[in-house]
Amino acid sequence: MTTFWIVGILMLLSLGAGLLVGTSWNIHALDYRYRSLAAEWRELEEGRRALHEASQHQRATASPLPRESHRRAATRTDRTLQDSMGYAS
Repeated sequence: MTTFWIVGILMLLSLGAGLLVGTSWNIHALDYRYRSLAAEWRELEEGRRALHEASQHQRATASPLPRESHRRAATRTDRTLQDSMGYAS
């Protein structure tokens, strides 16, 4: 009976040691993977930010009117638009 308990305790200890080793290896492997994904994500974010800024700059330089003028033109009423169309013809 004593041999049974000794074998059982040794099996539990080896199982626990195996779980600890497996967990630490898994954490180490995933740490490398997550660090590389984070670096790739930072590169993509920098590229996206650069494209966004270039787009904003291009829009600002390509527009003949300032942004405020575009807003005012878009908020005119139908009557005002009809009046301006009448003046044009």
